[in-house]
Amino acid sequence: MREMGQTMQRTIAAAALALCTILVVLAPTQAFENKTDRPGGDYTNFEIVVPKSGLIVSTPTLCESRCKSELKCVAWTLVAPGIQGPNARCWLKNTIPAKRPCAHCTSGAFTQRSLMKSF
Repeated sequence: MREMGQTMQRTIAAAALALCTILVVLAPTQAFENKTDRPGGDYTNFEIVVPKSGLIVSTPTLCESRCKSELKCVAWTLVAPGIQGPNARCWLKNTIPAKRPCAHCTSGAFTQRSLMKSF
């Protein structure tokens, strides 16, 4: 009987941790860090080509969305078009580097997600 109680406690604890993980991953968007670079911690980067179809597309939103879709991504930096090539470039990071002023960068970080990595 005692073993059954301990098993139930472990099951409840595991379910609570899983729920917390889901809530953290679905946490609200962090505010964009305009004119901010977070140098270092890069694991990949890619060019963002904005179509010339007249659509209004927020390139920081595209960069942030890609980061949100990858669990190992905890921060990102978008470099404006014309700095590292003709198009914007998004850098995804697996650490949260310190902020640094940068006139042509926009960054963001998911501090809750990085805390969950420690479990």
